[in-house]
Amino acid sequence: MKKLFVAALVFLMCISIVASIHAGGKKGGKKGGGKSSEKVASKIEDLVGIYEALWQGSPAYRQFFADGTQVRAKTIAELKDASKNTKVWFEGEVFFMENTENSGLGKYEVKIQKKGKTTKLLFTIIEEPKSNRGVDFTAGMTRVEP
Repeated sequence: MKKLFVAALVFLMCISIVASIHAGGKKGGKKGGGKSSEKVASKIEDLVGIYEALWQGSPAYRQFFADGTQVRAKTIAELKDASKNTKVWFEGEVFFMENTENSGLGKYEVKIQKKGKTTKLLFTIIEEPKSNRGVDFTAGMTRVEP
């Protein structure tokens, strides 16, 4: 009987820890622990920086500039030589993206999620004619440099 009680107690503790992690608690040693906040982006200055992201389904980096351009590359070092062929802007809380490769105009809602020292961009598709770009963007981005 005592073993059954101990097993039940351990089970309940595990459930409590998992629930705490999913609710944003500090248990489990999640990276970037601490206070969290989320807001909808509405200006390019909200996004300026370098982010770890996806490009055609593979790990890559994207950099947003205050002049309304964005570049992408496989490494951070390659960003400096990347062509600024993508224009980005906001109209209200709608993020627009258009590049010179004629891949169409993408529209997204962008949420900025901050938890401790970690900043993530969470994209929700409003309209996206290019499915692989939509997959890359909805996977999210994590800031690696301001």
